[in-house]
Amino acid sequence: MFGLNRRGVSKLIVPLSVFGALAVARAAPIGVELTEVMVGANGDAAVQFLVVRQVLGGQNGWGPRPGEDHARAQLAFFDATGRETGRFTFPVDPPTGGTQHVLIATSSFAALPGAPAPDIVIPPLLNPHSGMVCFRANPLHPVDTVEECLAYGSYTGDLKGGGAPAEALPVLDAVSLRRTGATGQHRDFQPSTTPTPRNVAGATFTPVARSVVEQGRVLFSREPFAGNGRTCATCHLPELDFRLTPQSVAKSFDRVSSTYEPLFIAETVPSSFDAGFDFNLNRLEVSGTSPSPSPAPCTGELRGGITGSAGGLARVLT
Repeated sequence: MFGLNRRGVSKLIVPLSVFGALAVARAAPIGVELTEVMVGANGDAAVQFLVVRQVLGGQNGWGPRPGEDHARAQLAFFDATGRETGRFTFPVDPPTGGTQHVLIATSSFAALPGAPAPDIVIPPLLNPHSGMVCFRANPLHPVDTVEECLAYGSYTGDLKGGGAPAEALPVLDAVSLRRTGATGQHRDFQPSTTPTPRNVAGATFTPVARSVVEQGRVLFSREPFAGNGRTCATCHLPELDFRLTPQSVAKSFDRVSSTYEPLFIAETVPSSFDAGFDFNLNRLEVSGTSPSPSPAPCTGELRGGITGSAGGLARVLT
């Protein structure tokens, strides 16, 4: 098998079983392994981290090599049904040395008091409760072969030969899935109420569970419950004694073309009870590459607002 090499040269490697540390997915060679994952804390699903260990050290050739058009590795994210919901392609190599543990985390995680600095910052792409995340070779880069996956919760998609999914990853309290075994199964990961995210420099901490009241407040204002983007606070406005008045609806609708208020975002196809219902959401297809002032390749993500060459405005919903 061949793995990622920091000098960009294909390197012969040995299966993990030789060293007693099998990867979760069948195709995973030596080089990297997932060690811990958390998706949400204290009701905030955007607080996410993954720890990827460079098994022998120096296995950090994840970004593009000089002269290459594409990065060598990426993270892929899947929902409970196995549908791919996002990707993060590494624009640069992570640091190596130190603990050899690369902390990949969201900005919401980094904002927690006392949190160690992430080695790589990603958007909140992990799916709460149930889903799968894979560290894999970039399909656009044909040289390397690596796939290290963790499925959790009630995941029903392709399990990559790793047996039954691990336990679910809740957004309440502070619970992670930590690798405790080496059988090559998803269940090598077990729930931990003392998450210990660790970066290359060795900094770590344990998130503390907040009160039920505080977690409920966060859920009310931020959690869309895998729905259409609305939270409880979308319709129950705290500043209006948790009501939604005709005046507030009209005010929001007046600015919907620029704010994309989730109150008015509906289904993209007619519903079973109203064949004519659609908020006129249109499919956006990217047909070319946008020039960038940076020589680094695009990470493959589309987020936020997009303005077309003819002045059209779009917002990426998913």
